Amino acid sequence: MSHIPEEHMAEVHIIRQDYARTLAARDADWSPQSEAALFEVEERRERAIRMIHEEDGMSVRHLAAMFRCNKQVIRAALEGGES
Repeated sequence: MSHIPEEHMAEVHIIRQDYARTLAARDADWSPQSEAALFEVEERRERAIRMIHEEDGMSVRHLAAMFRCNKQVIRAALEGGES
């Protein structure tokens, strides 16, 4: 596994926090706006996953651990960038 630049780790941390907050807000009070906000955060997370995979060569397993999600989420994000 290659070393992850500190700026990437800081961004991953921010994305994880934003995702958790947005998901909790959507679950607590569903609205079209909260669903749209969650979609935006998910898109941002997917872009970050693809960027880290491409630039740092992180495996699916390591990305899943970094972003605290399952491997299927990572694989879907990686596949989404290829279409």
